[in-house]
Amino acid sequence: MTIEQTAGTSAAAPDVTSAGEWGSAPELTEDAAARIAGAVSASRAEGTRRTYASAWRRFDRWCAARGHAALPAHPVTVAAYLVDAADTYDTVTARPGR
Repeated sequence: MTIEQTAGTSAAAPDVTSAGEWGSAPELTEDAAARIAGAVSASRAEGTRRTYASAWRRFDRWCAARGHAALPAHPVTVAAYLVDAADTYDTVTARPGR
């Protein structure tokens, strides 16, 4: 069971359970996953979580469109994204344009 399944989020979360830089994530009991998900959910307001999820999706789409890896993101990728995001920022609505 993943934390995202337990938390009931609909946003695609980065896959941190596959082998990679940190190795494979340990198997969790459903109870442990639920407790972690509860702690994560309680740490931020719902509106904040929606905003973070939206920002992540925007960055992920931006990376995919340009052939960059979103995770782990190279610092130059992040800088390029921020420059592009600043160019498309809507000062009237205070939201990114893309």
